[in-house]
Amino acid sequence: MDERVLVTGGCGFLGQHLVRRLAAAGMRVDVVDIQEPPTDFPARSVIADVRDWLPTTTASYDLVIHLAAFVGGRTSIENKPMEVAGNIAIDHSLFEYLGRAGCGRLVYLSSSAVYPIDRQQAPGNSPLAESEVNVRRGPFGVPDLTYGWAKLTGEFMGTLLADSHGIPVVIYRPFSVYGPGQADSYPMTAIMRRALDRQDPLTVWGSGLQHRDFVYIDDFLNIVLETYASQPSTVPLNIATGTGKSFRDIARIMADTVGYSPEFRHDSTQPEGVLWRVGSADSLNPSLQPAVALEEGIKHLAKHLRGIA
Repeated sequence: MDERVLVTGGCGFLGQHLVRRLAAAGMRVDVVDIQEPPTDFPARSVIADVRDWLPTTTASYDLVIHLAAFVGGRTSIENKPMEVAGNIAIDHSLFEYLGRAGCGRLVYLSSSAVYPIDRQQAPGNSPLAESEVNVRRGPFGVPDLTYGWAKLTGEFMGTLLADSHGIPVVIYRPFSVYGPGQADSYPMTAIMRRALDRQDPLTVWGSGLQHRDFVYIDDFLNIVLETYASQPSTVPLNIATGTGKSFRDIARIMADTVGYSPEFRHDSTQPEGVLWRVGSADSLNPSLQPAVALEEGIKHLAKHLRGIA
């Protein structure tokens, strides 16, 4: 395979895992990111803001995977809404570049934050299905703050690109992807570090009752790499398990993994987001349903963090 690939934001959590898998498959990978790459990174890296670099290049790629975004966990989403809104400008620079230079296929990483927040407030609500948010025909509800609005706008710009330039645009809506290498600003890493320090009480943010649909990084990668070439253009696909787990339960599993029995404390001064964000996995081929059990994924995360402590 001699496919030429551009990954924006390729030095982040998802990007580093994805780039290594692409390179292992024999693809020639270019990365543009504001972060410096790891020393053993199997890609040609450009250290730049995509908003500055994309307007300067005319290079065309067989595949473009767009991961570049302002991220940083729930704290950034709630406390830095205008900075997060800059994702619209990041996406605009990408779509303007592709309209000029073209590519064989675009993978656009959207988010579960595009789903209506009024569907995410009651425990036990049915999983969020892709058909609930359709930027072509609507209607759709209010998404989750500026991050959700920006990703919804990105999906819409993607449909415009596909319609006007004939570029296939594959849209994924990942739920709570986690695994080795994720920053401490995300809850799975943060809680696991506290558990490894054997903190007692073991603290989780908010009420601890908020549920998320946790997807291990390997399952995320398998779904993307097995479907991007065949997924219909502009038809969103959830990356989800269909099952929710509360942060209170996550803390218990992590304490059990470490081997201690702390009290659990819930910090109501910290943001918790919506109460129930669980995605439907019905659109996934049965062979691609997430396979890494939550307890197994947490063990992998603990092993990684012990190794870098």
